[in-house]
Amino acid sequence: MDVLYFAFANSPTSPLPYLSWEIEQLKLILDPLEANGHFKVIWDENATLGLVKDKLYNYKDDLVLFHFSGHAGPDELQLLGTTAKSLGIQEQLEQCKNLKLVFLNGCATVAQVDLLQKLTRALVIATYQKVRDKNAAQFAVDFYKVLSYFDTVENAFAF
Repeated sequence: MDVLYFAFANSPTSPLPYLSWEIEQLKLILDPLEANGHFKVIWDENATLGLVKDKLYNYKDDLVLFHFSGHAGPDELQLLGTTAKSLGIQEQLEQCKNLKLVFLNGCATVAQVDLLQKLTRALVIATYQKVRDKNAAQFAVDFYKVLSYFDTVENAFAF
């Protein structure tokens, strides 16, 4: 069964106030589809490096979507307790042969796109600059809402 993996990391020192709202809204959108057997959703609401590594390894054969929301930068994802270098995550995503989409919902992640596409051949959604937390959360909710109607990634992105 296809697996969607959502990893969220909220910094205790620089919290993102809309991150919990994003999680709640995404669950409202995706839980009914999961209940109907369309896919399995894995939620890590307090993602650590260990949790992300374990999930990427355990679901490597079935993972079709990896979504990260939290603080990020050109070569990093800020997980709870550590800053993960994106190269390590990307190398693990390379093992996910069915991966179709990587959604990096954090600031200035566009520098990660080329290598991700080369390693995974997945579509990648990233940002060019800093984004407001509220805008990032709303974009993710709108994106998945359109996808929940079985529309295309392109249409969901455009919406």
